[in-house]
Amino acid sequence: MQPPVDYHRNYEHGRGLQTAHRHTLGVRKAYRRRGLGQAMLLHTFRALQQRDIPATYLFVDGANKTGATRLYQRVGMREELEITHYEIELRPGRELAVVD
Repeated sequence: MQPPVDYHRNYEHGRGLQTAHRHTLGVRKAYRRRGLGQAMLLHTFRALQQRDIPATYLFVDGANKTGATRLYQRVGMREELEITHYEIELRPGRELAVVD
C-alpha cells in the first residue's frame, strides 16, 4: 500500500530572508478530500511562524482540476502572481523555424 502523501517538500530560504517556498504538495487521488493537504499546509505555516518567517509562497497550475486552488484560498493564501509557461518539443528531425 502506498502512503497517502505523494510528494511533500519545503524549501526554507537562508537566514536573513523573509519567505519560505513550498515546492510541492500532493495527495494521492484515493486520499483526497480528507483534509490531508490542509493539515500539511497548516503544519508548515505553524512551523514557519515558530521560526519567525512571516511569509510563504507556492506555485500551482491555474488549470489544476484537483481543487488545489480552492484549498490554498481556504487556508488563507491569495493569488499574488500569474505566470505563463511556454514549452517546445525538441526532437531529432524536427525542423526549427521562426513563425510569423
